[in-house]
Amino acid sequence: MTRLEIVRGMQERERKETFDLLDSLETIPMTIEVADIAGELIRSWRAHGISLGDTDAIITCTALNQELAFVTTSAKHFPMPDLVVYKADENGKLTLRESPLITDYLPPFDPFPPLHFHHSLR
Repeated sequence: MTRLEIVRGMQERERKETFDLLDSLETIPMTIEVADIAGELIRSWRAHGISLGDTDAIITCTALNQELAFVTTSAKHFPMPDLVVYKADENGKLTLRESPLITDYLPPFDPFPPLHFHHSLR
């Protein structure tokens, strides 16, 4: 999904450099497990009044499944406390986001269940 977002936003004059960069990076395919967990993540957060986009949920679940940190300019789109997020500023400087407290997003009496990738949802 991230590749799609980059290609969608590139300028025509950036085409060669953009594809050269993208082609130099590893692509992680989306699996059925990631799709299922992303859907469950969207449903869980929606039940608490928080909307997550499909793309953000897929990116989050892929990063968690692969045990990867995530770099973004929009850290607020990724409120999951178990996701390691680096925020990039306009100069490319990376800052590790402090893990948000789940209580920043949900009532303290209703904790968010952790994501598990080692078993099927069915």
